[in-house]
Amino acid sequence: MTLGIITKWNHYDNLYALFKKVKNCKNPLYKIRLDDIFNIDCLATLKIDGSNLAIKIVKNNDEYEIESLNSRNEILWIKGDDKYNKKFGHPGHLNNLPIYMKEIAIKIATKLNVDELIVYGEAFRANKNNISSKFASWHPFGYSISSTEEPKLIDTDLLSDICPIPETIIDFNSFIDFLLNANNHCIFPPPLLFSGKIGDLIMKNKDMLLDNPLGFEGFFIVYTINHIQNGYKLKTVQFLDQKTEFKKYQFEEKCSQEIYSILENIYIKACDGIKISDDNFDINSLINNAFNHELLKNESFQDIPPGKDRIPIVEKFIPLVIDEINRYLQNEQDLEIELNKAQIKIVKSKVHNLVMMYK
Repeated sequence: MTLGIITKWNHYDNLYALFKKVKNCKNPLYKIRLDDIFNIDCLATLKIDGSNLAIKIVKNNDEYEIESLNSRNEILWIKGDDKYNKKFGHPGHLNNLPIYMKEIAIKIATKLNVDELIVYGEAFRANKNNISSKFASWHPFGYSISSTEEPKLIDTDLLSDICPIPETIIDFNSFIDFLLNANNHCIFPPPLLFSGKIGDLIMKNKDMLLDNPLGFEGFFIVYTINHIQNGYKLKTVQFLDQKTEFKKYQFEEKCSQEIYSILENIYIKACDGIKISDDNFDINSLINNAFNHELLKNESFQDIPPGKDRIPIVEKFIPLVIDEINRYLQNEQDLEIELNKAQIKIVKSKVHNLVMMYK
């Protein structure tokens, strides 16, 4: 799906969805036992709770230029615009971050020997004990060599000599501390926190997944089966947004059931009894969650006073919220439904109020 002149980054499911895919798989090439999921070799990077920010560069007359900066939903800056230091999503003011992003993107394009490149990353501003980093950071994780090519995850080796992960970063806390103490914008990939079996990842981090330091979103798991790369999110209790009925499966091995019970405990604690079905869900709660989710993907409008100047913002957010709710119900909840006319009317009214009240 093309957004302006940049293709949107792919959506990745929570790890819970993998069990259903394996259970229902009809293709013998990919069919494995449910127990085998826990024995898959994987890499797990830090899942950063920031805002998706992409940069596109194009070579003109032997010199690379920024063609655009894009959030997941909109073009933040396009060539010819004199203001690139936007106030955007999670990091707030980007200030000179795009200049540093351009330098890194050029190095990647040069290494790949391409004249056009889109690099995707997470824009972030570290915070701890109500103290925020002075500088926004950017953590590249994907790329595409044209606006028509499907985006792909970055191999960590690609960036090892361009923007390596600082050696002092070994976990979430050291990641935050490093950024809080930085004296300039930082750019490096999401830190690698684990290498090994998926089951061992869950067992080793079960306490943190259930009761984690404030702001730790979880892991992004990458693995390869039959030469096909896959990615899944493993979120902590505080960030788990999948709140439908937890599916139970039968495993052949006792250790597999023990590991799966950890995921079940995370899920139950996150949901706290909440269930969403095709005839029973809280529309207002879904609207609030979707609106807050979309805020992180768009340019900030806090400086625009409530009133008629915010009407275009209302009109922009309504379809975004509707699409996010429908995606959530269908992809995350596995429900074959979408909002009806009455519910869409509620969305329009609620989003209007949320935009007008937002500070």
